[in-house]
Amino acid sequence: MSSVSVYDLVGVGFGPANLALSGALIDKWDDTSSNVPRKVLFLEKQDSFRWHPGMLLPHARMQISFMKDLATLRDPRSPITFLNYLHAHDRLLQFINRGSSTPSRREYADYLGWVSRYVQERGVEARFSAEVVALTSGEDGLAEVSYRDTQTGETHLVRAKNLVISPGGRARIPAALSTVLPHPRILHSSAYATSIGAILSRLATRPLPLRIAVIGAGQSGAEVLMDLYERLADIAPNSLGGRHQLDLLFRKGSLKPSDDSPFANEIFDPASTDLMFDLPSTRARRHVVEEYKNTNYGVANARTIDNLYEIMYAQGLDDDIAAREGTVLTKPAIKLHPYTAIGTAASAGDDAPIELTLQDVLTRHPARQASYDLIVYATGYDRTGWLEMLANSGLGAHFGLERKVRPRDVEIVPVHEREVRGAEAHVSSVSSPRSSSLGSTPSTPPSELGISLEDPIVGNKLYVSRSYRVLPVDDAPAPRVYLQGCLESTHGLSDTLLSVMGVKAGEIVQDLAQH
Repeated sequence: MSSVSVYDLVGVGFGPANLALSGALIDKWDDTSSNVPRKVLFLEKQDSFRWHPGMLLPHARMQISFMKDLATLRDPRSPITFLNYLHAHDRLLQFINRGSSTPSRREYADYLGWVSRYVQERGVEARFSAEVVALTSGEDGLAEVSYRDTQTGETHLVRAKNLVISPGGRARIPAALSTVLPHPRILHSSAYATSIGAILSRLATRPLPLRIAVIGAGQSGAEVLMDLYERLADIAPNSLGGRHQLDLLFRKGSLKPSDDSPFANEIFDPASTDLMFDLPSTRARRHVVEEYKNTNYGVANARTIDNLYEIMYAQGLDDDIAAREGTVLTKPAIKLHPYTAIGTAASAGDDAPIELTLQDVLTRHPARQASYDLIVYATGYDRTGWLEMLANSGLGAHFGLERKVRPRDVEIVPVHEREVRGAEAHVSSVSSPRSSSLGSTPSTPPSELGISLEDPIVGNKLYVSRSYRVLPVDDAPAPRVYLQGCLESTHGLSDTLLSVMGVKAGEIVQDLAQH
């Protein structure tokens, strides 16, 4: 064991959250009196630093201000701010002249890559093609992290005094599609941009017009739909005639705009993290998350919706003119299918069409059949993989997790609720928010709506601190474990997003330095 490297900190994942953490650590390294980790390692499954490569579409833009980068809200003087990135590339004036505070997604990805190179050049160690496969606890209280080199298949071991788990999300698969996956022509939106070119090249040789389904009415679904529209316009219909068909399948009645108004946006402020964490019950926190879901989940930017509506309006105009003049249209046709659920999916093979059974979620009328050449599902992400890994590791019991426990049976709660573990805590009203304009938003208290804020009884509880640390339930020596992007239920909607990453990183570094 003496030959195994020991690190002050090992991070699982090397995405934006751990990039922000790396930058916050480096900013403290010049202070020789600071007790922050200095020998650090991050393990990343991808073969190089890449940020959502599957959704780097040509016209895609960020949904947040550039100032919500990896450092500005923590310390505007940090060298890893977006402004410093622009300055380093001599584009600051041109960016200002754009007249917009939201960069393109492509530029933001380049910024993150620049930060990745910066922190590695200054002493942060990152190993790519390194998939973490097991976590255990050594007798001396250090974490033992096993990872597999995805290039060679070899397994390696490192030890850590502190562990930061920042796993990101994995594609959420609709239940109906799980019966036919993996399939070469069914893909999640996260793999879209890196796969679609090759898939369409193969499909272009087929004798009939293509029929493609996009599942989901959020931002990713709308962007994929419009990108497919542009791509299919360049694939001429074959000699048999007809138009390529694009179907958007979604359970809601229409595409809904995201609420990015100023007051609603305060839910992503650091002060709102305090508000959320300090609420007295799980049900109260769930109520807040549900109230503000239209800021992030299942919604699309209003500009994106307007662009799609213009495309469909022009399509209707083209249809009218073609019908009057007797001409044949060759542009792809888009059709929206609201209130539509997928019942079953089947395919006779990799080269066969994909058959879906669709049903109206309101009327439950007899299901209808639809056949597709390609399906892209933009159904979001599951963020519970880390919980399975921790529960099945030697570390899980130290934090109160049973082996093989299902993520849905684990309740993550703030440390201040530890005193009422196992009790039924009924709260008649939510405490008044702190002095922020968020507290003056016209939200009716849950108690006035007749909403019970009584906590459910859950077998496994995982306690976390305000500084994102998982708290032990025994006195056995064990490493400190921090979570990033896993604590929406306790720290609020911003936990999985870019909005507070810089601030969060600073809070974790401060907690590390104090222990």
